Amino acid sequence: MQRFAVIIFCFSFFLGACTLTGDQESRLNEQLNLYIEAFNDNNPLVISAGTHPEIIKHYKEAADTSFIAHFQQKENSERLFFDNPMMQDTKESGKTIQRMYFVEKATEFDFISDEYRIFVLSENGGESWFFAREEDYFDMQIKGLKRLFKKV
Repeated sequence: MQRFAVIIFCFSFFLGACTLTGDQESRLNEQLNLYIEAFNDNNPLVISAGTHPEIIKHYKEAADTSFIAHFQQKENSERLFFDNPMMQDTKESGKTIQRMYFVEKATEFDFISDEYRIFVLSENGGESWFFAREEDYFDMQIKGLKRLFKKV
């Protein structure tokens, strides 16, 4: 019986370690909805405002054309849309909290994937949240971005 209690305690502790407070969850969900809406509306100002500062810095240093190309989609049949975010995992290290979401990725006419990853990142214990698309999160040329998830 004592062994069972220890197992339950450890399991509860593990779950609690990766659980956000109501305020953190609320801020995250609000920011996630704004980011996806801006992406789907092709609003580069809002998309870049929600993107992690190290990613912004990387594309600004590359050139204005790289920055614009990355944050503004062309208005054609290849334009992408995100939908139905599904939380997959949360990892924490000190005040850093990172959450991985799968979203459906599609063009106007074609479904592409339901496992495209968006990472939501906080470096201040969930007070503010920034975003990284999977290609940016795993791009090792982007320096200064703390990565808690490994590329699969």
